[in-house]
Amino acid sequence: MRALGALIQRDIRIALRVGGGALIGVLFFLTVVVLMPFAVGPDLKLLARLGPAILWLGALLSSLLTLSIPVLIFGVAASEAAITGPHSFGAPFAILCALSLVSLVVGPFAAAVSLRHGLD
Repeated sequence: MRALGALIQRDIRIALRVGGGALIGVLFFLTVVVLMPFAVGPDLKLLARLGPAILWLGALLSSLLTLSIPVLIFGVAASEAAITGPHSFGAPFAILCALSLVSLVVGPFAAAVSLRHGLD
């Protein structure tokens, strides 16, 4: 777990150093969550059923906006490896790949299930 914490801390530092692009995902998520009830309408039963799905889809779509940051980080590491010679990225890269794969596989299913069942 220390490796995952160090990886997340390093990624946050690099994202803040690169620019304000790290907060675009958060702003997009908030925009989706705030504006979706206006698009659906005032029906409280429908909003109660759609609420979890709106949260999941907002989180999934906002995570897609920030994909360029990990690509930038590991792209720099890959280009450096091309110059100095091949070396493994190690456990933090494997953890990041596993978390990305799990989120890409589980996210759509979780959104579909929450849309189907709602809060009932």
